[in-house]
Amino acid sequence: MKKVVTVLFYLLTVVELTSQSTDIVDSLFNSIASATSDDIKISAYSELAYQYHTSDSSQSILYAHKAIDLALRSGDSHELADGYKMLGLVYGYFGESDTSILYYDSSYFYFQEGGDTVDMAKVLNNVGRQLANAGEYERAVDGYIKAEAWVPVEEDSILNLIFKFNHAVCLSASLQHEETIELCKASMPLAFDLDNWYIQLELYSLLGISYTELDEYDLAETSYNRAFKCIPRATLPVIGVGYISSNADLESNILNNRAILYLEQEAYEKAHEDFLLAIEIVENADAKHPIGEFYVNAGIAAHKLNKYEKSQYYFN
Repeated sequence: MKKVVTVLFYLLTVVELTSQSTDIVDSLFNSIASATSDDIKISAYSELAYQYHTSDSSQSILYAHKAIDLALRSGDSHELADGYKMLGLVYGYFGESDTSILYYDSSYFYFQEGGDTVDMAKVLNNVGRQLANAGEYERAVDGYIKAEAWVPVEEDSILNLIFKFNHAVCLSASLQHEETIELCKASMPLAFDLDNWYIQLELYSLLGISYTELDEYDLAETSYNRAFKCIPRATLPVIGVGYISSNADLESNILNNRAILYLEQEAYEKAHEDFLLAIEIVENADAKHPIGEFYVNAGIAAHKLNKYEKSQYYFN
């Protein structure tokens, strides 16, 4: 069991979710009530959809459709594309990948109609996660390659780095570990140049996972140790309202992955210690990470140590 932490342009997997901002929502409703044009209403409805997308999917979908209906009336392809992209985001966030992909495809079509190459690249990036969830790894990888080409380092270095990292995660998820290692190593200099400690950390974590799968245990442990050293300076970027990073989440994920390495090496005591430390960190920090997988892994390690009562306790 591997915990792969993924960075996407709009969605991050290890996040603490907050409710939408009441002040912003009230302001948007006031803006709609006093709007003198459809453009103002479309913008407000789109933002309302975003504000609600982590807390109330029905409200988010409702406002996204209101924005789309107005955009259809005005015939603005960019506004239509934004509306469909929002629906892709909402359905993807709540785990409905097939529906999400359909809306992202519509968004891509309208951005393409308007010649918005950067926005097309962002859609390819966003839909990549949903395609991977649906097992369509080849299509996802093709999208990341296009996105990287359309938004080169010279144009937007951080966006290009995000695309590269998500590409590497997709390769890892599809068990292409040698290719994952190659891309992580190729991406690392850019992460250093941008002083982006979070992506450095995650690249090292991906290297650790891939080296473990290839039975290159010394290289895996070195990669995880380098990831740990990044933690003090690594924070998730605030991509949008409602996303907050937690170093406790980051540290617990690395501990979980390193413990899996120790399980592979039959170093069960060390694995058991890392799993328990991951659980302790998450619980003491009141982090939002779901720790069921940590307890399952701790149960496996305890069982290997013949600590059957503890193993049963962790599984329960």
